[in-house]
Amino acid sequence: MEKPLLESLDAARRRNHMLADFGRDALENNNLSELLDQACLRISQAVEVSHSKILEYRPETADLLIVAGHGWREGVVGHVRFRADLSSPPGCALQTGQPVAVDDITNSPGFTPAPVLLEHGIVSLTNVPVPVDGSVWGVLEVDHIHPRHFTPEDTDFLYAFARFLGFAIQRKRTDMEKDRLTAAQAAAAAQTEILLRELQHRMKNNLQIVLSLISTQKRKTANVESRNVLDHIAGRVTAISLAQDQLSTSQQLRIVNLGAYLRALCAYIDTGRDEITIEVKAEDIDISVDQAVPVGLIVNEALTNATKYAFPDGRRGRVLIRFDADVPTRMGMLLIADDGVGIAAPRDNGSGLALTEQLAFQLGGALELDSAPGKGTTIRVSFPLHP
Repeated sequence: MEKPLLESLDAARRRNHMLADFGRDALENNNLSELLDQACLRISQAVEVSHSKILEYRPETADLLIVAGHGWREGVVGHVRFRADLSSPPGCALQTGQPVAVDDITNSPGFTPAPVLLEHGIVSLTNVPVPVDGSVWGVLEVDHIHPRHFTPEDTDFLYAFARFLGFAIQRKRTDMEKDRLTAAQAAAAAQTEILLRELQHRMKNNLQIVLSLISTQKRKTANVESRNVLDHIAGRVTAISLAQDQLSTSQQLRIVNLGAYLRALCAYIDTGRDEITIEVKAEDIDISVDQAVPVGLIVNEALTNATKYAFPDGRRGRVLIRFDADVPTRMGMLLIADDGVGIAAPRDNGSGLALTEQLAFQLGGALELDSAPGKGTTIRVSFPLHP
């Protein structure tokens, strides 16, 4: 076996062992700060970089704070903030949910290097988002003082590590939530439900305003393509709005019955094609709204594409929406399958598929697409369920 291949396999084995060791530490160590510091050290060693850091997004200040790191001078961790907009590589990773790699931060149009990077002589870096409970919690970044091109293998490893981080953070956050529960909160449950219901109505009204604006713009638009785009956007907003209808106030507007939501969503979607049958087989299981919305958007995208492309020239067909939950393992499987003509390659310049992949990653899951001409299209998304 050639030497480069042996070295690649050896590196992969070391990284797998490192992931396993970190997973064990995450279960045994109750100190989140120590765990994140250990993670940065392990990541620096595995990817062979001079610096690494973990940044937490803070909604109240709309920035990213370095909460753990390796290789930085004293006073950086816990104090230095990064912008959370698209001009910042970690901000771009946060906003898009996609990895962002920069070979040379001093000569990269579109990005403004943070002063702390220049002070430490950082040249190359790459970021991946850290998913927690179905949303992006923050960013994992590795930095190097020498020019470095990060490979797909590097990105895959960082993705895997980011998910381990997400599970660890979620576990610690859940423990903290349990500690904060008090008898006073239980006594105030009735009043809280009233306030939450009012909040739910306000959120619903806001979405209705958005839909009204889209509808108004559509009426003013003569271009057919532009009208179709507005219809597509309205469908996505409606998917979010229907999720709001299913929210449980007894669970502080965090829980949605997924079976009821998918049935309502598919009943609402108008294919405009009587010859296309939509069948929904979904378990009545409660999941967080942060997961229900991406699931609904994935279904909306798939049904829209099936209606437009899978059954040309008045062809009859069927689209199956199925969701199964494995309660012991807390894993969910979403399946969307049609018996249409199939596709040879993704349409719409891949934007629809790219969005679906991004939504699957937001769920902390994996996407599989199986399609071929004449054999229909099947989309599978498996992901861990969060109550």
